[in-house]
Amino acid sequence: LGWYAAVFDNVDWAARDKVLSRKPDMFRMWVFKQSSGFISSGKNMRRWFGSDHSQCPNCGKEDEDAQHLMHCPDPGRYALFREEVQKLTVWLEMNHTDPILAKIISRYVMTRGSSRLADFHDVPPEYYKFVYEQQLIGWDNFLLGLITSSLRPLQHCHLLGSSSLLTVDDWLTQLINKLLHITHGQWIYRNISKHHATLGMIRKTERRAMLLEIDRLAQLTPEDVPEDSKFLLEIDFSTLRYADTSTQNYWVHAVKAAVVTGSRRTFLQRRRQTSTSSGRGQQSSISPPIPHSSNDTRPAGPTVLGKHSRHSSGDILDGSNKRRKPD
Repeated sequence: LGWYAAVFDNVDWAARDKVLSRKPDMFRMWVFKQSSGFISSGKNMRRWFGSDHSQCPNCGKEDEDAQHLMHCPDPGRYALFREEVQKLTVWLEMNHTDPILAKIISRYVMTRGSSRLADFHDVPPEYYKFVYEQQLIGWDNFLLGLITSSLRPLQHCHLLGSSSLLTVDDWLTQLINKLLHITHGQWIYRNISKHHATLGMIRKTERRAMLLEIDRLAQLTPEDVPEDSKFLLEIDFSTLRYADTSTQNYWVHAVKAAVVTGSRRTFLQRRRQTSTSSGRGQQSSISPPIPHSSNDTRPAGPTVLGKHSRHSSGDILDGSNKRRKPD
C-alpha cells in the first residue's frame, strides 16, 4: 500500500477483518487483489497473458488499472455510483449515525477522491483527528472498508446518547459492508460490460473481426476454391453480415477449409506432373543394352558357384584353375 507505519496502525483492522470473515473466499480474494492492484484489469491481463483488450470496457481508457475502477467517467458507471451513495446516505440517517459524521462520510464518498477531507472547512475541531487520519488512508481504501480507528469513539459516544440498540461494532460492520458493496458493484458492472455474451466489449470486438474476415473472404474468385465448394461463394453476403455468430463461423471455416483443400490439390497435381516429366527424361537418357552378335562364337564365361566352378565340358575347375574329372 506504500503507507508509513503510523498510517497502517491507524486503520481499524479488527472491524474490517470481522466483515471479511463472514464473506465467501472468492469475495475476500477479490478485496485483497483490488487493494494490492493485482486485480484482473485490462493492463494486468495484457501484461500477464498478452491480452488484446487492455482498455476499460465502458469508457475505453487504455491500460485500465485497479485504481480506474472507482474513477471511470462512463455515465452508466457514474449513475450506478450515485445510486449506491444515495442508499448509503439513507442508511446513515436511519441508523443513528452521528450527524456530523453522516455529513462528512456522504460528502467524502461523493467526491470520488477529487477533494480532500482536509478541504471540508465546516468540520468541528473534535473531528479533526478523524479527518486527518482518514485522509492519509485515502479515498479508494475507504471504499474498500479501510477506516481509521478514530471513527469508532466518535460514533460510540453518539450511540450512547441515542435510543438505538446498535453497538458500535455492529454499526461499523454495516458501514464497511455498505462501502464494499459500492466498490464491488462497480466491479460487477465492469465485468458484465466486458464479458456479456452478446453486448460485452469482447463479444463486440470479436464480431467486428468476424465481419472483416467475411469481407476479406468475399473477395475470393471461384478459381480460388475447388469445384465442389464454389457454392460457398454464391451466398447472399448482405444476409450473412446480419446472421447469428454460429452461421458466420460455419461459413468462414468452410471457406477457409475449401481454400486449403484447393491449394493442396493444386500442389499435388503439379508435383505429379513434375515427377512424370522428370521420369520420361531419365528413360530417354539411358542407352539401350547392346545385344551380342549371332556370329559371336566366344563361349560364355563360367558361372561362379562358390569355391568350384563347372566347365562347359563337364570338368570341374578348382580354385587353382586346374581341371579335374568329377567323382
